[in-house]
Amino acid sequence: MNKFLKVTATALLAFALVACGGQSKDVDKSKVLKVSMEESYMPFIESIRGAFEEEHGITLEITTRPMFDSLDGLALEGPAGNAADVFMLPHDRIGPLVTAGQLAQVSLDDADAYPKKAVQAATFLGDVYMAPQSLEGLILYYNKDLMPTAPTSFLELEALVGKPEYAFSSEEGKSTAFLANFLDMYYAYGAIAGYGGYAFGDMGTNPEDIGLNNAGSVEALTYIKKWYDIYPQGLKDAEGAASIIKDSFNSGKTAAIIEGPWMANDLNIANIGYAVIPELPNGGEFSPFAGVKGWGISNFSTNKELANSWLNYITNEENNKTYYEQTKEVPATIKNVEIVKASNDLLSGTVAKQFENAQPMPNIPEMSAIWDFKGTLFEAASGSDIQTAADNGVIIIKEAIA
Repeated sequence: MNKFLKVTATALLAFALVACGGQSKDVDKSKVLKVSMEESYMPFIESIRGAFEEEHGITLEITTRPMFDSLDGLALEGPAGNAADVFMLPHDRIGPLVTAGQLAQVSLDDADAYPKKAVQAATFLGDVYMAPQSLEGLILYYNKDLMPTAPTSFLELEALVGKPEYAFSSEEGKSTAFLANFLDMYYAYGAIAGYGGYAFGDMGTNPEDIGLNNAGSVEALTYIKKWYDIYPQGLKDAEGAASIIKDSFNSGKTAAIIEGPWMANDLNIANIGYAVIPELPNGGEFSPFAGVKGWGISNFSTNKELANSWLNYITNEENNKTYYEQTKEVPATIKNVEIVKASNDLLSGTVAKQFENAQPMPNIPEMSAIWDFKGTLFEAASGSDIQTAADNGVIIIKEAIA
C-alpha cells in the first residue's frame, strides 16, 4: 500500500473516541470558536472579530502560536479536544492533513471570487479544504543602479556575465551578475516547468506520472548547469547559497536575483526593483511554484458549521482587503489582486503578477518526495550525465512514494 495514503490506527482510534463524545465538561461549545494563528496577524483579527462575534452571538478564543506548531500538534491535541477549531495553513499541507484525518472539508460561499489557481491549490481529491487568504511565490529583484530596466529575457541576464564589475575576484572566470539557488528544487522548478517538465501529471494530482526526467526537464537541467559553470563554487552548497546570494546582491556585486517576498526586508539596496521573472531562452515562461495560504477547519472540531462561517467571513472581499492593508501579503480574491497589481505597492504587485505564470505546488502527500530531486540538481550542475541523473532522481522519488 502507498505509505503516504496510510492513516495510522492511533489517529483513527483517537478520532473515534472524539466522535463518541469523549468530552465530559458541561460547556456550551457552540458559543466559543477556537482560533489559532501567528501573533503577527492579531491586529488584523482584532479589527474584524467584533462584527462576527456580534452576528453569531459567540466569542472567539484566540491562541497565538507558530503556524506549523498548530498543524503538527493536531494529531495529539485534536483527539484530546485541545486543538483550535480553525487555523491558518499553507496549501501544500492539505493532502497530508486530510490523509491523516485531521482536516475537514470547507464550503466556499463564492468560489468564483478567488483566482482559479487558488481554489485549485485548496482542493484535494475533488473537495475543497481551505479558504484562500493570501498568495505568494518567487519574483526577480534587481538593482536599478546596475540594471535600469527589468530584463524580459534570461538572455539579457546572460549578457551581463562577461562584465568585469561582476567578476568573482577569488575564482577566475566566475561571475555573480545574476544569482539563483537552482540547486534547491523550489527555485529550480520554474525553469523545469518553463521547458516542459513537471512534478506530477494531471495538474499535480497524479503521483504515478512524474515528469522530471522528460526531454523538457533534461533541457532545463542543461540550462541550469550553464549557470553553475560560471557561478562561484560556494553556490553549489544549496544550504548556504541563500546567504551568499543575499550578501552579493546587497554589496552591489549582483544585478539580479530570484527570491521570494519573505526576503525583501533583508535586501538593503536603495534603488531596488521588482519584476516578473523573465522569459527563458526557449521562449517559455519561468513558472515557479505558487503558494497559497488560507484557513482550514480541524476535523476534530465540534463546531464545524460555525468554523466554516468564520472562514467565509475572514476571507471575503472586504476582509481580504483589510488583511492586505495590515499585512502587505497579496490578498487571495480576484478583485483585490487587481487592486494590488495597479497600486504603488510594487513588491506585492509584482508577486501578484508573477502568480499568473506560476503553478500551484502539488498538495498531495507524495510531494514531500519531490524535494529529494535536489541530489539530481547537484549532479547535473557538477557535470554528471544529465539524462542519467534525472532518470536516477525519478527512481529515487518513485521508491520513496511506493
